[in-house]
Amino acid sequence: MISRYLNSPLVQSLLLHTALMAALWLFSAHFVPTLPPASSPLQATLVSSSQATPVAVPSEVLSPEAVTPPTPSQQKPTASDTLALNKEKADKEQKTKEDKLAKEKADKEQKTKEDKLAKEKADKEQKTKEDKLAKEKADKEQKAKEDKLAKEKADKEQKTKADKLAKEKADKKQKAKEDKLAKEKADKEQKAKADKLAKEKADKEQKAKADKLAKEKADKEQKVKEDKLAKEKADKEQKAQQDKLAKEKVDKEQKAKEDKLAKEKADKEQKAKEDKLAKEKADKEQKAKEDAARKKLQEALNKNNIDKEMAALEKKIKAEKEAQLRKSAEQAAQKEADRLAQAQAKADQQEANDKADKAKDDLVNKYKKRIYDAIKREWSIPPQSAELSAQVRIVLLPDGEVRSILFLKRSGNSAFDASIVAAIEKASPLPVPADAALFSQFRSVTFNFSSKD
Repeated sequence: MISRYLNSPLVQSLLLHTALMAALWLFSAHFVPTLPPASSPLQATLVSSSQATPVAVPSEVLSPEAVTPPTPSQQKPTASDTLALNKEKADKEQKTKEDKLAKEKADKEQKTKEDKLAKEKADKEQKTKEDKLAKEKADKEQKAKEDKLAKEKADKEQKTKADKLAKEKADKKQKAKEDKLAKEKADKEQKAKADKLAKEKADKEQKAKADKLAKEKADKEQKVKEDKLAKEKADKEQKAQQDKLAKEKVDKEQKAKEDKLAKEKADKEQKAKEDKLAKEKADKEQKAKEDAARKKLQEALNKNNIDKEMAALEKKIKAEKEAQLRKSAEQAAQKEADRLAQAQAKADQQEANDKADKAKDDLVNKYKKRIYDAIKREWSIPPQSAELSAQVRIVLLPDGEVRSILFLKRSGNSAFDASIVAAIEKASPLPVPADAALFSQFRSVTFNFSSKD
């Protein structure tokens, strides 16, 4: 986070300006020009006229007009005056000499001081310049070092990122490959499991279907037996009741019932005979199919006789190819035998499916007949209903209860139509199959009712 902040152009610009301002401040503080020291104050000394040293003026300088006559005291100096003058002169010369020496000394000291200050200033400027150059060099080196580190860091990050992307890509590719292999393996296992379950389910369904057909057959036989016993019992009770009312009426009804029983018996015998003929016909067709399949298989085997092919091949090929050709012939024969076996199995399966469909249709028709017979047993046809007919659709519940009755075609006689509805409602619940799959064909059934039945 800090390195990213320092690499910002705005922050670097602010830092550079701050450094320049600090350098200017240091330069102005150390390199202010030093003023020269003040000159020594002039000193004036008052002397008396006696102490003053006369200045000799050459006579040629003075014009004749300027020469004044000497005073009486100046006309002839005395010895003391001469000594005083000499002393003053000597003192003045001494003082002048001392002043000169003092001035030379002061000038020398001043020059030494100025030289020292100039040297210190030059040294300071040189040091400042060197410090500045050293700082600039250090900053440049630091900047170069930081740039190098930043570049190395960026390169490292770039390489790390590239390595990471490459690794992620490789991992992704490896994972995709592993997922594909795992999926293929899972699909194979799932398919094998599904095939196994499907086979088990088919076997169970086949067994359940066979058990169901056997149970339905047994139930049907039991029901027929029970219906027969119940009908005989009802006939006996009906006959006893009718004997009490009127013998003639009982005889007439008894005759009608006997005729009805004879007709039902004849119908059953006819139906049994038809079923037997149909079974015999189906058995003959099945036997014919099996004979045709066996004949076809025998013809194929004769056509692909391995011994004959080997004998023919032995005459045509060389000794070194005998084993290879024999193997090819065996494989061809095996393939042909497999193909014929598959064809036979397919034909057997189709025949079994046809038989199952036929058995299912027969079972549906038998249940429909049972429903129609149950309604018919409760149907009392009104008088004067000759040559009347109606078509009725009945909607049933799984337990055989009648849900609704719909006339697709009415007879035109309300009493006749009402008798059909009453018979259906009285016969409810109707005999329907317990199998849910088979019952789907009995949710809605249609029957034609005729007064001639």
